[in-house]
Amino acid sequence: MSTTITVRQAASLLGISKGTADRWLLRGTFPTPAYKIENSWIIPARPLLVMLGYSTDEVDATIQDTLAAA
Repeated sequence: MSTTITVRQAASLLGISKGTADRWLLRGTFPTPAYKIENSWIIPARPLLVMLGYSTDEVDATIQDTLAAA
């Protein structure tokens, strides 16, 4: 199971505005995979966090903790 984040959360992690993130998504230049489903963007958390320098073990542990708490 994968964990996703919102465009606003992704923008915050990247240090950019939501408007910039929206433009990147629409242009296809967002730095990690993102998928549009109807009117919503789905952004998997793992690729973005790994791109930002988090270790894969750290990311996987955080995602597992998040899913276990849900």
